[in-house]
Amino acid sequence: MYQLKRFDETYSFIGIDACLEPGPRRPFNFVGIIDKAEIEEINKITDIVKTSGSNYTVWFGHFPTSCILATEGNGVKSIIGQLDQSLVYVCGHLHTLGGLIPNMYTLQKDGF
Repeated sequence: MYQLKRFDETYSFIGIDACLEPGPRRPFNFVGIIDKAEIEEINKITDIVKTSGSNYTVWFGHFPTSCILATEGNGVKSIIGQLDQSLVYVCGHLHTLGGLIPNMYTLQKDGF
């Protein structure tokens, strides 16, 4: 986690590492996994953000949330959605899906 203070606002940046170890190569690298230890670490970080007075949180990772499997809980979308300060999750794994989708984005039901 990284926090940036600008004037009266605090921005938190949280990265999610869902890459497999060792990571598979193309064409089998479309899915990431977060295990129990990673979920616990992310939950500790979100607790810090909640108590830090952060106004906004930017999440980022290699895989889209729909391509991340969680070994426990309800998945990465619910982890991001439980933090009121969550603003956006940014990734680039699928890019433009081979040119088929030039502007790839989605709005999650939790609003981020």
